[in-house]
Amino acid sequence: MSLASMVIRRFKRNGRNGAFLRVFDHFDERQKHRILASFSPAPGEVPLIAELRGDDVRLLLTDLRLISKTGSHEYCFRAVEIEDARLPIKKMIAKGSHKADTADIELKRRNGGYHVLTAENGPPLFGLLNAILCWINTTSRSAESCPDTITNDLQGADSGNVVGAAS
Repeated sequence: MSLASMVIRRFKRNGRNGAFLRVFDHFDERQKHRILASFSPAPGEVPLIAELRGDDVRLLLTDLRLISKTGSHEYCFRAVEIEDARLPIKKMIAKGSHKADTADIELKRRNGGYHVLTAENGPPLFGLLNAILCWINTTSRSAESCPDTITNDLQGADSGNVVGAAS
């Protein structure tokens, strides 16, 4: 089974498409074009899951990268840079909120840092969380066998730092 199939299967098994966050193939052609134009995937990179609110593209998970936009900042991560993904339990307890109300996923980076990813709450978020965990675990195991061209194509855009102002 391909990485794309496994990630999408995990998304569907643990969540579902929402109004904004869904499997890439479930967007119409105009929306797909908008998502691809906003994030410019590398040749051969396969879009898996995205979030689109009107014309505001907020997230794209591909077979190679997780790209998110927060305000005017764009963040980009490769699976090997992420150690774990989870709901922000401490924050939820402090606010007295239920997991169905949260729209955040904490990404724990291998360098010790954290990044908060915000997406549509409820079942779509749970699907995304589990899809990211599948993506991290599957990609990390095979990272050493990735062709150099994939790594080189992404240099400079995968540090998890702000890579530029969003348009």
